[in-house]
Amino acid sequence: MATLVIGIESGYQWVTPTTDAEIIELAQQYIAQESKMKAAAQLAAPALSTVQAALTTAQGGLETARREENRRAESATEFHRAQAQATPLLVEAFEQLKWRQRDNLSRLQQWGLKTKTGVKGKVLVTKPRTEQEWAAFLQEFVAKEASLPEAERVMAGNLLPLQDLAAVARSNQVERASAQSARKLAVETRSMTAGPLLDLLQLAFGLLVVTRFERRVTTALEAWGFKIRATPSKSAAAAAPDPVDTPAMAPG
Repeated sequence: MATLVIGIESGYQWVTPTTDAEIIELAQQYIAQESKMKAAAQLAAPALSTVQAALTTAQGGLETARREENRRAESATEFHRAQAQATPLLVEAFEQLKWRQRDNLSRLQQWGLKTKTGVKGKVLVTKPRTEQEWAAFLQEFVAKEASLPEAERVMAGNLLPLQDLAAVARSNQVERASAQSARKLAVETRSMTAGPLLDLLQLAFGLLVVTRFERRVTTALEAWGFKIRATPSKSAAAAAPDPVDTPAMAPG
């Protein structure tokens, strides 16, 4: 990203934007102000149309990122809700599976549960703990149960609610992942276009100072959206006395 330096002492300086959103907001204000002037009086470079085109591209990335973040958040909410409703049913299913397969717990792997061999060859089954572990168990449990005859199911006659919740969880998990990828791409696009947009605004700032404000940075530039602040006075800083240590007085 280019940096424009103007060797002019005016007592003020421009505080350049640091975020993509700030750059976009500055461009909007700059275009609005410059558009008020007659075409002949507008800066020839960068052309207003060039700044507008760069702004449009950057805005597209910003809006897409916001839209995809909303989609990701909504999908995550629905996923969490479905999992919260399914977990109590899965806890019950877990206990029933352990009881039914108590003579051969290694079979529980068919329902998506993890097992391991402990001391003396005893098979141990691991109960899901995290939401992601319960989510994986939900999908594999429903798939296994659906493949069995009704009479052999753990949740005989009561599988439909879990199937519905599994479908909701699965679709929203896919939607969330898709939104995350789209948002990441949009953020990359926004960042790639915000840099060149700031370069144009830096050029415009310098030309405004030189051609319209007699080579002086002034608060009048805030009308174009440029944030202006006073610079510390060098003379005041130089004239400030150094601190003097005062010896402590003995108590009287």
